[in-house]
Amino acid sequence: MEDEEIKKMLKKIFANIFENVKEEDVIFDGEHEEFDEWDSLTHMNLVSALEEHFGISFNVDDISEMESVTKVFSTVKRFLEQKEGEAK
Repeated sequence: MEDEEIKKMLKKIFANIFENVKEEDVIFDGEHEEFDEWDSLTHMNLVSALEEHFGISFNVDDISEMESVTKVFSTVKRFLEQKEGEAK
């Protein structure tokens, strides 16, 4: 999956999880403090949505490290690359 395709899907997921965030508000160089709603419950909702949409399963360390949009992107990308590698 190409980077731009992943980012496009992430923007949609973020906009669905965070009530006051629009897709165009999701940038890939900001910390989670940009979103006032990003608390532990919303974080777990985000993780669940990512796992369901992309068909991946994060470990505890990855979940705790996904503290920014950029880190979410890099983690999802890494898991997708691993998944594609296993499928070959």
